[in-house]
This record gives sequence, structure tokens and C-alpha cells, in this order.
Amino acid sequence: MKWSRVLCCLFALGLCLVPARAWTEKSPQQSPVNDEWNKPFKPFRIVGNVYYVGTNNLAVYLITTPAGHILMDTGMEQSGPIVRANIEALGYKLKYIRMILSGHAHYDHVAGHAAMKEATGAQIVASAEDA
Repeated sequence: MKWSRVLCCLFALGLCLVPARAWTEKSPQQSPVNDEWNKPFKPFRIVGNVYYVGTNNLAVYLITTPAGHILMDTGMEQSGPIVRANIEALGYKLKYIRMILSGHAHYDHVAGHAAMKEATGAQIVASAEDA
């Protein structure tokens, strides 16, 4: 399967899994960051090789494959330690993450990209508009 097809499927999956309240969240200029967003949340398997590894209110997904893992979004900068701990709690190693896929360029989805790239060496993939 071509990577473009894989990315389209992952994007569609992400849209289906985003909580309804995420579509109505205010921008950081309109409201302060809610501490509830970065509270730890127990990671879990959603289906097959797709896992929730985000925080209490920031969705981050790990898709595991034999060729390397894909992380969809990273949450905010402050979310990094929680996301990393959740991945490891599921028994996966950060060094096997090969791709960080950006769902869309909101601060609460991508602010943790730089730190996660540094921790994993993964390639960051985004649409041309978001990049």
C-alpha cells in the first residue's frame, strides 16, 4: 500500500476519533490553557494496532506497524512527558516511532512535535497548508 493511501486512511481515522468538543475549542487567545487538558490519562487500545496515548483532553494516537510506528499528533509542549510515558506503558519504545503525523496545525495538536521529533528521530508529516 502506498504511503499516500496510508496517510489518507489515518487522517480519516483521526477525524472519526476526535471528540466532538474538539471542534468547538476556543483558540489560546480566547481562553487560557485548561489544566485539565494535560492531566494524565491511562493509555488504551482502540482497535487492532491503534492506541490512545494522549492526555485527559488531548487526543494523541499511536499506530503500530512492523515497519515502524506512527504517532498522530503530539498534544501541547506540556503533554510530552505524559504521551511518552503512555507509549512506554503500553510496552512500545519511542525509538520505533518513524513518523509523526499532524492532524491539523492547532497548537494543542502540534506544539509537542519538536520535542517528540528530538526524542524519536521521526519524520514529521503535514499537509502543505499546515506545514
